[in-house]
Amino acid sequence: AFEEEIVPVAEEDGDLVIRFEYRAFPAKTTQESLVNAAVQAVLADDAVKTRWLDLTTRAPTDKNPQRTVLEKHLTTYTQKNTADYFIHKDLGTFLRRELDFYVKNEVMNLDDVQDAKSFAAIEANLRMIQCLRQIARDLITFLASIEDFQKKLWLKKKFVVAAHYCVTLDRVPEPLYERIAANPAQWAQWYGLGMRDSAVPGTAADLKAQPYLMVDTALFDATFRADLLKAIADLDASMDGLIVNGDNFQALNLLSERYRQRVGCLYIDPPYNTDASAIVYKNGYKDSSWNCLINQSVGSATRLATSKSIICGSIDDAEVCNFRTILQDHFPKQVGVSVVKANPQSRKTSGKFSPVHEYVLFYGRSDESLPSSIGYDEKKAQRYPLVDDEGRYSWMNFIRAGNAELRTDRPKSFYPIWVNADGSLHVPEMQWNEDNNEYDILEECPDNVRVVFPIKNEDGTLIEKRWQRGHRRVKSEYQEYRSRIDSSGNLNIDFKTRMDADAAPTTWWDKGEYASANYGSPELEAIVPGSGFDYPKTVSFVRDCLLAAGAVARDSICLDFFAGSGTTGQAVIAANRGDQGRRKYILIEQGGYFDTAVKPRMQKAVYSERWSSGRSQSAEAGLSHGFKVLKIESYEDTLNNLTLARDPAQQGLLERMGSRAQDEYLMRYMLDVEGRGSLLSIEDFTKPFEFEMDIAVDSAGATQRTKVDLIETFNYLIGLTVKTIDIQQRQGFATVEGNLPDGKRALILWRDCERIDYDALTKLCDRLAINPGDTEYDIVYINGDHNLPTRLQASEVEGGGEKELSIRQIEPIFLNAMFGYGEEV
Repeated sequence: AFEEEIVPVAEEDGDLVIRFEYRAFPAKTTQESLVNAAVQAVLADDAVKTRWLDLTTRAPTDKNPQRTVLEKHLTTYTQKNTADYFIHKDLGTFLRRELDFYVKNEVMNLDDVQDAKSFAAIEANLRMIQCLRQIARDLITFLASIEDFQKKLWLKKKFVVAAHYCVTLDRVPEPLYERIAANPAQWAQWYGLGMRDSAVPGTAADLKAQPYLMVDTALFDATFRADLLKAIADLDASMDGLIVNGDNFQALNLLSERYRQRVGCLYIDPPYNTDASAIVYKNGYKDSSWNCLINQSVGSATRLATSKSIICGSIDDAEVCNFRTILQDHFPKQVGVSVVKANPQSRKTSGKFSPVHEYVLFYGRSDESLPSSIGYDEKKAQRYPLVDDEGRYSWMNFIRAGNAELRTDRPKSFYPIWVNADGSLHVPEMQWNEDNNEYDILEECPDNVRVVFPIKNEDGTLIEKRWQRGHRRVKSEYQEYRSRIDSSGNLNIDFKTRMDADAAPTTWWDKGEYASANYGSPELEAIVPGSGFDYPKTVSFVRDCLLAAGAVARDSICLDFFAGSGTTGQAVIAANRGDQGRRKYILIEQGGYFDTAVKPRMQKAVYSERWSSGRSQSAEAGLSHGFKVLKIESYEDTLNNLTLARDPAQQGLLERMGSRAQDEYLMRYMLDVEGRGSLLSIEDFTKPFEFEMDIAVDSAGATQRTKVDLIETFNYLIGLTVKTIDIQQRQGFATVEGNLPDGKRALILWRDCERIDYDALTKLCDRLAINPGDTEYDIVYINGDHNLPTRLQASEVEGGGEKELSIRQIEPIFLNAMFGYGEEV
């Protein structure tokens, strides 16, 4: 909730720029009054009066006949950025059901039928109902077609707008060092990240001295990026992380084929839906809206989870009940719910208890989902102060105390222990006597041995109790026991009670370093100053959540689709630094701070373990690392690029139809038919390296014509695990090799069809050894028409018969995977 303080307008490159500063405003201030104030202030500006008079042109409405063009656009902007909109999954069925309910309960009055004096009156009432239903059903059909079309656009898998890589120098071939050293932007980035003391470019020799600086391909031209990717063998397997800038549902949808049933553990810190969490996501949703937001993304994430996966999520009291229900719908096994002492100073409230806690919920996909140990904390270690070769322990009296402590409870645990003169222990040979319900001692006790039974003197009464363990176990591990004479001169037997470092996590988490305000904020400020996050989770807390959820496996994939400032990524890096693991992370975040917080935080966490005021304090602790950065199309981008077009043939056919058929077309089919091809058409595949879209560049909705990466998009659509990429754009082609989800080896050949025609394609395929005689690939994908042979008669030496090569055209597979029409994948 903010109000705008209008800063004087200015011109930039011929455009009118109105800047707003924001401050908290009184609760009763309406958005309409703020818009009116903004309109008055802008129109009063001298620059507007002299150069931008068109802003005063009237754009009236019935309610506001004096509305100006400026007011129209400001109102549209504020509505767009303050309203929540949701797409109904099945609006037609819902509205038709509601219509029938309305007719039966509000229109059809049984008393009128009963009291009607003639059948004609009843008939007139029925005809009125019939007419009402027909009109309403036509309206419903039209509204449902709009909603279904929006649903299709929402569910459409999104384009990869850009794909970049950040790779430590130790993984970059030295022949590329001279080109890296010649790029001032890269040196400036390293300086800005706090990895160097100066932005002045260095030399290739300087690069060799700092192997954990990360090369960012976003700062280089396409040729350098192509040369680097070509040099990295087994590309996807060599990447340690993937960070995606985009809506979490859309990102999960795009990644579903590539990572299906491969993610071992999931951690999320969703918006708490309360003023306690200061984040860019809206807080204060209605419960149903918040449930929809969380349910949609959690449901999508299940496609990436294995049967053993565990999801854990942080939440407070405001939505914990709803959150539990949502998680359990998709991850049916409740693994555990822990209370976290997240704010020891407590949060100020009015008329309520001051909360110091939050929750972390763990739910699993199946009964195979088991929690892992997160080790022990100092408080627990203090209870076990002694250490031997077996671990930490403390001494405890060997006589049982508490439940089932008496001899009568377990008679076989009542037996003698002999204590020799040197204090060593011995359990004599014994045999159980069923008749007497006690042991017969089979050895003769020496004179210098004291016999100890589990008998305690309680207020002058001797009570026969029992030992903690059976006699056979004691005989097998004498080193775990000792004799001791207490201050009263009594002889006691003690045993080592050991700390179980591998025990499952408890339901109470109170480590001091879990406190977000005390540790999370300073931790983030140290590595990425000024990031704007008030209460980020601490690295140690998220690391322990991940370990408990299965990341104890040192090669697991960890997913966070509410990545925030990127704590989960740093936690995975910290875990790998601790045990030399190869855990991977997937972070998804749509916030505008992606480039200022998430990405730089990953670059910094790789380079150094310790930071202060954004400057490295331990460069020697760097890691060899690589991660991929994706920016994906948004739903708003889809809408911005959508156009409805009706060609002359369609128009002629429509004119020849009857009015009823025309109405049916408008109500049911127009959006789908006339919108098809506007986002991506067959013709766009002719020159795949030149495909462009209007992509939003800021939250105000400004767009920029941007090249879209069809190669990366297709890789994710078919779920390809990429091994090599060779982009030869100057020669008009690119090849991608990898494995499909079913394990088949695939080659994808992209070409500029205008530069590489039939003859050139044949020569290129010969050069690349793409032919039926080459059995290296199970499937070959090629864009555009081709005349390549798919069958070859094998020689007698090869066993005769025909060899077949599966060549598939990219276009129908791409369109079906993205839009749901065309050839099946």
